[in-house]
Amino acid sequence: MAAFSFDSLFASADVVPNSLFSDHAVLQRNIAVPVWGTARDGEKVTVDFAGQKISTVASAPPIYPLWVSYKY
Repeated sequence: MAAFSFDSLFASADVVPNSLFSDHAVLQRNIAVPVWGTARDGEKVTVDFAGQKISTVASAPPIYPLWVSYKY
C-alpha cells in the first residue's frame, strides 16, 4: 500500500492537491500517474509517494503537474 504526502501542503495553505487525491484514493499500479493541484506561482511543491520524493515549482497558471509511479 502506498500513501501520498504533500510536504508543502502544511508549510503553506496555498498548496492544494486536486480533490481526486484524498483518503482511500485508488491509483493504477505499474504506470506513471499524474498528480496535480494548485499553488502560488513560484511555490515549491514536493510529493512523497511510495518511497519517491518528487518536487516541482508551480508556475502561472499556478498548477503543478508531477508524475509518480508505484511498482508492485
